[in-house]
Amino acid sequence: MVWKQFSATRTANIRICDCLNLGKPTNGHPPSSAKEEKQQEQETHRLSIFLTGAHTAESWQPVSKKTVDFFTLKAFVTNLLTRLGVSGFQETTLNEAPFQYALKLHRGPQELVTFGAVMPTILKKMDLKNPVFFADFNFENVLKALGSNKIQFVELGKFPTVRRDLALVIDQTVGFGDIRQLAAKTAKKMLKEVNLFDVFEDESKLGAGKKSYAVSFVFEDLEKTLQDKDIDALMGQLVGAFEGKLGAKIRS
Repeated sequence: MVWKQFSATRTANIRICDCLNLGKPTNGHPPSSAKEEKQQEQETHRLSIFLTGAHTAESWQPVSKKTVDFFTLKAFVTNLLTRLGVSGFQETTLNEAPFQYALKLHRGPQELVTFGAVMPTILKKMDLKNPVFFADFNFENVLKALGSNKIQFVELGKFPTVRRDLALVIDQTVGFGDIRQLAAKTAKKMLKEVNLFDVFEDESKLGAGKKSYAVSFVFEDLEKTLQDKDIDALMGQLVGAFEGKLGAKIRS
């Protein structure tokens, strides 16, 4: 199912995280005993991560790494295990489908995660042009490795996010951190992300001691789809806050 969604997306920059239950493989043969039938009925909980395309979101700063690669995915995997408190595992290199090359992290025979580059033959069949990097967690084993660590999970949003952009003319003394902090305080739970994607400085056009920040705002409501009137109201609140507390002017 994840592969079908991934193929259907067909966009250049994708990050997908998906949880699913998988039954034991049957190899095309019916169970030969009650024990084998029970084993086939058992499910394992998997966590999958797919990466392809740009390494970072748009930014006004130059970036050294343009696209994701194996080490990008490795950082995702190891950071997740670190945040969960899982350590003391071994590494084994693999060259088996669906991977062109891969690394397995495990504790003895207990697999935690296998991750690597997807085989070009698979990408060709799915009409995918860019390299794709895939991680497959055996989440049951990961949870067993947690020990006494207390982990809190937050449900992923079911409704689409909405993005709006603003160009703000502000004093040189005002930093992006001031904008982000005020935005979070104003829009509160609806604001999911704030990003600075362009900086413009020209005294002849903006005035002495001024600069222009192009800032994007991503909104999300966990309970319903946001309508235009909802976004307009939020943007009005943000503009009022930036003008009143930061002395900003909106640049068209």
